[in-house]
Amino acid sequence: MLKLIIPSILFFIFLKSATEDFNFSREMAAALGLIVISSSFLISPKKHRFLPFIILTIVSTSHLAFLFDSKDGYFKNAYLILFSFIFLLTLTGISIFFSQHHYRQEKEIKTKLPDMGFNLIKSAVLISVFLWTVGTYGLYLNMELPTYLLMLFILINIILSAYCLFKINRAFQKKTSLLWFYSFLLGIIMVELTWAISFWPIGKLTVGAIILANYYIFYNILENYLKNSLNKKVIFSNILFLAIIIISLLFSSQWEIR
Repeated sequence: MLKLIIPSILFFIFLKSATEDFNFSREMAAALGLIVISSSFLISPKKHRFLPFIILTIVSTSHLAFLFDSKDGYFKNAYLILFSFIFLLTLTGISIFFSQHHYRQEKEIKTKLPDMGFNLIKSAVLISVFLWTVGTYGLYLNMELPTYLLMLFILINIILSAYCLFKINRAFQKKTSLLWFYSFLLGIIMVELTWAISFWPIGKLTVGAIILANYYIFYNILENYLKNSLNKKVIFSNILFLAIIIISLLFSSQWEIR
């Protein structure tokens, strides 16, 4: 239990220090890297440390991006506690996942996924996609971040997060080389969508919600394709669900003239 709580406390201290003056130095980057790497070593088996490292990197950097763009100082401490709790849940999910499936390959036990560990990881990754999009898009609006950097940041985040979700379903399979291709494909789709909606007069929270909704639906379609369970019904239900979400978001959001 301590191997989950201690890194979460250290992450809270890191966020508190990094956002005190909003000056992210090399020392801060080294501290974050040390927390992520040490956490990956503590909660995962030796042969599978790369995947937890990517997951924790995505989660931690997305929280940082959101906080850097957030101007609401009143809720800052609440954000810090919330994000540290999400970091703890991510560690818990990774730990549970590998503890349940550590002997899956060796003993040829066919367990049914997703399980509790996968669900916690998936939730953390989806939250991170939203927070990263909101944070980077906010920097694009408020600090005049170049468009190509916005697209690059979105692309990297989507590729890594999608790879994590694809890979975690196949953590003990050896032939997973095409997962990077499908992750890149999803990343390109999300970048094109981000570029398109960047011309719309909507706020960063709405943009983040739209990207998250599209990300989840397209990921779900690709996941069904990889499982050979993709059919017209799956495509239609996902697209219909996506259309309802986007229409609801656009009608409920406040349009801003820039």
